[in-house]
Amino acid sequence: NGHQQLSLSNKPEQKSKQKSKQKKKQKIKKDGDTESRWANNAMLLSSFEGLSQNIHDTNENENLPLTTAQNFLKRNLLRELTMNKLIANPPKLPLRDSLKEFLNNSSMTNAAVTSAGSRRAAEDPAEQSAEEISNDAIRQLLVNEASRLQKEADEKIAWNAKLADDAGDTIPKPQPPRNFLELRMIYIPTANYAPDDSSEYSRKEQRQRAVAQGLANRELIVKLLERLLPGIPILAVTLDFDDGSTRYPIGSDVERHFPMEGKNALKSWNPHLVYVDDGNPFWLSHMMNLGDWGHSLRSACSTPRGKGAVYVGVGAGATIAGRLLETATWLDAMGESKSRNDPSVVQGMEQIHKWKEIRGIGFCGPSASVLPHHDLSLPEWKTMLAEKRQQQPAQDGNNKNEIIALKEWEACLTNGNSKQFVVVGDNDGDCGDLAVAGLNEPQ
Repeated sequence: NGHQQLSLSNKPEQKSKQKSKQKKKQKIKKDGDTESRWANNAMLLSSFEGLSQNIHDTNENENLPLTTAQNFLKRNLLRELTMNKLIANPPKLPLRDSLKEFLNNSSMTNAAVTSAGSRRAAEDPAEQSAEEISNDAIRQLLVNEASRLQKEADEKIAWNAKLADDAGDTIPKPQPPRNFLELRMIYIPTANYAPDDSSEYSRKEQRQRAVAQGLANRELIVKLLERLLPGIPILAVTLDFDDGSTRYPIGSDVERHFPMEGKNALKSWNPHLVYVDDGNPFWLSHMMNLGDWGHSLRSACSTPRGKGAVYVGVGAGATIAGRLLETATWLDAMGESKSRNDPSVVQGMEQIHKWKEIRGIGFCGPSASVLPHHDLSLPEWKTMLAEKRQQQPAQDGNNKNEIIALKEWEACLTNGNSKQFVVVGDNDGDCGDLAVAGLNEPQ
């Protein structure tokens, strides 16, 4: 199926000054840090369930409509593919005009989904159906154009290969080109690689189990993308913030189609999707700060022209995308898994109070922090959230201190152009509906 594993370089990124690496400490990003900026387009989840509804291997779900979250992801991935096409290899008319029209319409749709005045409009099945038709039409145009270019390239390669044979191998045989259309995904499981001293398994066994779980999670994501974007090849690689290595590439058996190290993966490989998975948010924050990965993520997912990877953060990946990491300390107080929310994995940062001013990436703007895995149906959660909101310090005089509280099946959709976000999902656990979370006043 094209998902063959290769063995890329597992060597960590080299530092020019080893001493500076040893002395480097946890970098505290205090309130007011100007590094915070909106992601172009981001999706924040408590769990994969918030995105995978309706996506199963069962026939009865084959023709169910996509959810709002799935349409958001599909549309924005198509936007990235379309912009790449227009920049790298502009097609002839009328295809070029069709692609430009799709970019304009999808930009307005993104703003509509995240604007307060249009939230309820997204509930209209007819509107969602029209949007799906538009998405599928542009996907098919891209697939057809790639097929045409591939056919021309194959014919040229065959002709050049014949010339090389006739010349007695004195002419180098041409190498096959890269795909004319491909979706590139970076999967980051670093949060799940956090050591757990309370575990019955050794550190080595923990790591092996975490790697296996990460590969299984990534395969589910690839299957979802194949359902959303049929006909588009998917290239995926796993990036570990711990040592900067890239491993386990799938989607091609050509090694040069993949990045050889982490910073290159986020920069020159030009990914369309960056997926940061769940785990220990404190370990994730620590590894990000040690390697300055926050800057790399911003460069990949938040660009002035609106072109950049779609960011998907799950659990810890959602928490780190918010304004402050302090929300991760609340889960332990509410009885959540200690191993996944234990700050003691970071030496020198074992006490919860030390995380009070640690900043996240700020993909939801300068005033919004993210709280995944919550349950506002319980009175204690309502009380806790109301108290915590009142305790949040103002941001540059802005008293609007929002907490994006996500249930397991909900998704927060963020659009940097409109600088707004909305939480979608059905409160009864069904799929396809849009529900707006009460971010300012817990209900």
